[in-house]
Amino acid sequence: MDAAQGDGSLQPGTVTLWKKLFFSLVLCGGLVVATEVLIRCYDAVAALGRAPDEATGGAVPGLTIKDPFLQYRLKPGYAGRTLGSDIGVSSVGFRGDEFAKAKSPGRFRIVTMGDSTTFGAGASTNASTYPAQLEKLLRHAFPKLNCEVINAGIPGYNSLQVLILLETEILELKPDLVIIFIGWNDLGASTFDPWRPNYAFGMDERFRRVKKPRSLLRRAVAQSRVAVKLYLMLFEKRKPTADDLIRRAEMAEYPLNKEAVDVYRRNLRSIVNVLKGERIRCLLVTWPSFLDREMPYEAKKLMTFSLQHSPRLSLRGWYELHGLYDRAIREVGEELNVPVVDNGKLFPTENRHRLFVDVAHLTDEGNAILAGNVLETMKQHRLLPSDA
Repeated sequence: MDAAQGDGSLQPGTVTLWKKLFFSLVLCGGLVVATEVLIRCYDAVAALGRAPDEATGGAVPGLTIKDPFLQYRLKPGYAGRTLGSDIGVSSVGFRGDEFAKAKSPGRFRIVTMGDSTTFGAGASTNASTYPAQLEKLLRHAFPKLNCEVINAGIPGYNSLQVLILLETEILELKPDLVIIFIGWNDLGASTFDPWRPNYAFGMDERFRRVKKPRSLLRRAVAQSRVAVKLYLMLFEKRKPTADDLIRRAEMAEYPLNKEAVDVYRRNLRSIVNVLKGERIRCLLVTWPSFLDREMPYEAKKLMTFSLQHSPRLSLRGWYELHGLYDRAIREVGEELNVPVVDNGKLFPTENRHRLFVDVAHLTDEGNAILAGNVLETMKQHRLLPSDA
């Protein structure tokens, strides 16, 4: 043994323990950064092949802005693809082509009000929504009629928000006819625990189930794709498949929230009374649906999103609750002498689920059928100008 080794001194080229630790940490940090970059690149590329609502977990970034009365509304001038559809929003803040707020002399103005079913989630383009197809049918059937149909549907709205929108904006447009097709969000919110009247989707932390980390370190970790994916791998429960959700819904037992139906009926009655007070004609629309006591498996699969967000409601509960809301629409129509588009009778019965993209939203073909049903009801009840 030489003297250098004997007295514990370091030979040239020897790396200390601290240097080893330092270089190991640098190497690990570099691997984490490289992995983070690769995951973000992969997610970005993968998102290009999916509809934005799939890529963002149901969010609609850029489509809506805050509103002091309605909580949120469509962003004027928005143009893009989201909710599986090419969407263009006018400068007034409604989906569709530009129009002047001031109604021109001799024009017959129709405003369609509702939620995402009126807005046209599921319709491929603006022209495929039921309001746009209704206007096309009107122009074809009545060439001399100077008419326009304004799509005032807002995704996520419930019956109270439609009432507020009517009083704050729609009345100013001086419509000759208002078509009301609203309620799926009232139904969905009625299954929440705890339930409260006039629940607004998309603006409540409990529905979004997002809690912002408080500390700066936690916020930084929450922004890391690596950290998030590790957390999901280690702690998150397996995401239920469509079969899991269907089996759970077949066994679920949940009492129907009839109080929520009463609140919906009250709001609907208020909407009609406001219109009657302004001498504006009104048309109510029942909700097209494939819900039934016995449904094919393909129809049940279309309910996956709804079953995931309303896990306490059984398949039979969905059918029965839809029936209660459907009956409320017809009862309000009869009570206040307002015509009703009864889609339960007018929609095709065979393979009806093929006209839907989910439990509520229609395909382009389904929207065309709905527009035809609305037009036929308008003609039957003479809701068009006498000289049309």
